[in-house]
Amino acid sequence: MLFRIILIGCIFLSSCEKPENKEERKVEMKTYTEKKMLKEFNILLPKIVKDIKEKKSLIPLSDLSTHSGDFFSYETNFRGNIRDDLEVIEKNISYLDIINVLTLGKRFVDEENGDGIQITYRKHSIMFQFDEGEGKWKVSSILVEK
Repeated sequence: MLFRIILIGCIFLSSCEKPENKEERKVEMKTYTEKKMLKEFNILLPKIVKDIKEKKSLIPLSDLSTHSGDFFSYETNFRGNIRDDLEVIEKNISYLDIINVLTLGKRFVDEENGDGIQITYRKHSIMFQFDEGEGKWKVSSILVEK
């Protein structure tokens, strides 16, 4: 009798659909080479400059920033989030300064895997990080030095 109950239970369980294991699901992740990431960045940069010039605002950078993207000014000792504190950031750095950084600045590419770029001009720096999940470059931080 016990054997029959176990047998019926096993048959019932084997006929039920098994929940999918997250590891078993094959999610096709697009892989990006350093060359492809840099190509994407070189396409993005003129678009950002154009948007900033048209809007005369840092809104395009805000739209491209990560959720944790931060701004820090050593001059005013202000630290804030690029998305949340845009008005205060625009009081600390003008859109013209940002355009100068993006157009005249020197680029430093992350040597390890090429997924980070820092552009520096005079006392301003903008850091970009490549988000492989979204396949986009994001602004990770803006820095104003003394």
